[in-house]
Amino acid sequence: MIYSSDVVQCYPGKDGKPRPQAIRNCLPWLDVEIEAIKPNVIVCLGGVAAEQFVATRCGTPFKRLSELFEKEFTCRINGRRTHVYALPHTSGQARAQFPDWDGIYHRTFLLIRRCLDSYWK
Repeated sequence: MIYSSDVVQCYPGKDGKPRPQAIRNCLPWLDVEIEAIKPNVIVCLGGVAAEQFVATRCGTPFKRLSELFEKEFTCRINGRRTHVYALPHTSGQARAQFPDWDGIYHRTFLLIRRCLDSYWK
């Protein structure tokens, strides 16, 4: 099963980046989703998601999103061991910002596959 969600459940506005208050308001809903789904893997698309999962929940601060690419972070989320990966957002703006966008995705999904294979063996 593949499940997708977002840190903020509504359109954040014309600049596309949610405001801190919107994130705070939506996090309880996201926690309920995670508790219901109980994922082994969470893939963060973009800096907002990475900030909430890699930095806040896994305790790995970062200055630039690119520092997180092609790495696995393991932490406890809602009491469960969870593997977290960060990728550039899928927007056209992110594709322009990261020239190796396709390669980053490809290599990260190979890591995710290896992680998931360990659950299925």
